[in-house]
Amino acid sequence: MKIGIVFPAVEYGGQEKNLVLLSNELYKKNKYDLEILSYGNKNFTTATINPNIKRINLTLKGIKFVIINLLISLITNGMVKMYLKSSVKIAGYLITNKYNTLICFQAGGLISFLKILTMSKTKIITRESTSPISMTKIQKSPFFYSFRINLKKFFYNFSDLIIANSNGSKNEINNLLKKDKAIQINNICDFSNTKVISATKFDPIFKSSTKKLITVGRLNATKRVDILLKATKKILETHNVDLIVVGEGPEKHKLKKIAKDLNISEKVHFIGFSDEIHNWIANSDVYVSASIVEGSPNSIIESVCLGTPVVAADCNYGPKEILNNGKIGILVPINNTPKMIKSINNILDNEELRKELGKLSKKQKSNYSADKISELYIKEITKLNEIN
Repeated sequence: MKIGIVFPAVEYGGQEKNLVLLSNELYKKNKYDLEILSYGNKNFTTATINPNIKRINLTLKGIKFVIINLLISLITNGMVKMYLKSSVKIAGYLITNKYNTLICFQAGGLISFLKILTMSKTKIITRESTSPISMTKIQKSPFFYSFRINLKKFFYNFSDLIIANSNGSKNEINNLLKKDKAIQINNICDFSNTKVISATKFDPIFKSSTKKLITVGRLNATKRVDILLKATKKILETHNVDLIVVGEGPEKHKLKKIAKDLNISEKVHFIGFSDEIHNWIANSDVYVSASIVEGSPNSIIESVCLGTPVVAADCNYGPKEILNNGKIGILVPINNTPKMIKSINNILDNEELRKELGKLSKKQKSNYSADKISELYIKEITKLNEIN
């Protein structure tokens, strides 16, 4: 059976890591002839892809694509441009039924629609990594909110299966469609063959005796890292802490300016991208997240698996599900800096609480094992391909 995993606009972050980990596990189990389809040859950075997995470049090269390239470039740009250009080649693969199944980490709706247009027999799995309604509600205009949510609903209908990484997102999608087309499968988080480097040997930041707060993710507006900067300013009045920020994104310059304006630049460390997230998190004292929208964030899952206590904004839906409704971590209302400060201080002041949260959270790590999650995907792929 031939499987394609679609990720046109390779973005560094949680989606990329899950795609690589899932691909590696499916390849290791030798179940499929597996290929990864992306636009260009951008390297994966958050996890190492098995070198034996073939990558298909969806770039439109040659004289026959000149007009199509020009037209698409004139009408759009950014990720949408990559999606549209990628769809040209994918449409060809759908016509010839090159793949039994395409698992779409991006552009699943568009590719599902193409399947209908090409009358392909290929099964399409759309993977949804965030809460579709919560993410769409960020639109300030009611018109654009209505337009985008109806567009999502339209495209969802053409997928053979939708996989959400949180139960809440799954329910949202099924309620939108008024039928059970979505299922929930967790992200992979597996450190079974990973060794954690001790703090002082890993990075000079850990040589100081300060307590380390850490957050990981793409630096965009939905992550609300500005709240964590303001919280750090206040926490420094009573505790000697450093805030470690791992990730890149469009808000980075703005966040650095906020740190400077708050006069805490020396206590905030912008690390950039790292393929050693486990070392950063495992050697920190508290993981913090102020996001207003999440699916099932890898960084919180990784903190749970590594036993680092978590304080997270209670956005839809992942944090609450991962932290078992606050039983193995602390949940605070979104956009609430005072509650964030109080909760972080509570963990910093209470060593027994830190140990207890770490012990409770580590018990959850079997829920995210690569073997378990890949078997769930195999089950669904098999079931789809048994249907004519």
